[in-house]
Amino acid sequence: MVLLIDAYNVIKMALGKAHIRDDERAQFVTDLSSYAKKKGLTIVAVFDGGPSLRAHEESTQRITVVYSGIKQSADDYIKQYLHVHKGRDILMVSSDRELAAWASQVGIPSLDAPHFYALMRAALKRTTGPLKNHTVAVKTSREEHGELDELMEESFVPPIHESVQPERKKESHQLSKVERQLLEKLKKL
Repeated sequence: MVLLIDAYNVIKMALGKAHIRDDERAQFVTDLSSYAKKKGLTIVAVFDGGPSLRAHEESTQRITVVYSGIKQSADDYIKQYLHVHKGRDILMVSSDRELAAWASQVGIPSLDAPHFYALMRAALKRTTGPLKNHTVAVKTSREEHGELDELMEESFVPPIHESVQPERKKESHQLSKVERQLLEKLKKL
């Protein structure tokens, strides 16, 4: 599976900052690389800007970092990538509603930034850094239960991005095609 990531969108949401320093971007790319290796995923992380007029790619083992270039935005690059690669095993990661709607139009499910970051952080056992809009498990007793407490803090089921949620008939108990695709992809994360 390929994770197509709106990189600045994820970093800004995860860190709760409007401006990202070079070292924060580099650490995020390092974390993505570790996550890709651990989960056996291929990651395409798309950033705005970069050293040239057109898109510029830098690839390592399981991750391709794309700088969209001066002539186009990361969103435009992502839309083009989704269009060219529709029908492939891709999960798009962004909290941008327009991108999520675009992905849905070409049949590609999406996951919002805070939930992806929480999944990555849990997989890498990272507990540092703020995370906005993340639901935290609340302990209801004072008793210590080691493994159970840790599992409660790490486990959650991220909601389907609202623009991906299709209308369902009330009498139907089956998941839609988009919902089934997203659940299959989430199992791989």
